[in-house]
Amino acid sequence: MTYKFSLNAFASTLTLKFDFAAGTVTGTLSGTRIGVVTNTCYSGSQVLETAEATATSTFSSVLSATIAPTGGPFSSPADIKGTTTYAITKPFTHPSCLAENQVPPPEPFGGFGSVSGHVPADGPVSFSVKTTVGSYSQ
Repeated sequence: MTYKFSLNAFASTLTLKFDFAAGTVTGTLSGTRIGVVTNTCYSGSQVLETAEATATSTFSSVLSATIAPTGGPFSSPADIKGTTTYAITKPFTHPSCLAENQVPPPEPFGGFGSVSGHVPADGPVSFSVKTTVGSYSQ
């Protein structure tokens, strides 16, 4: 089962697979957020120019839990691993600012939390995502 939702401005996807015979729940939680960041070049206190870059942040977490053969509650820790990358979209053109036309290296980030819920063997799944990235329930 795949669910799509917004998690603190991350376009997120939760994929869950229930194997009642084995008593397992497996899946992934992932997300992508794209935004614009600016960098201003100054000469003293005078603004010479402002450059822009697109910042793309992505994260993922592998999920694993147990469940009863007849369904019921489940809970998995979420160990979030992510990276933010940058791409210049409006470079500096002022001669005094050209040396600043650099993007930072990819920035790793992490988080933690859980994905829990309830699934009857023959009914709809309810779940809750509670992480340092954000929270969502359905």
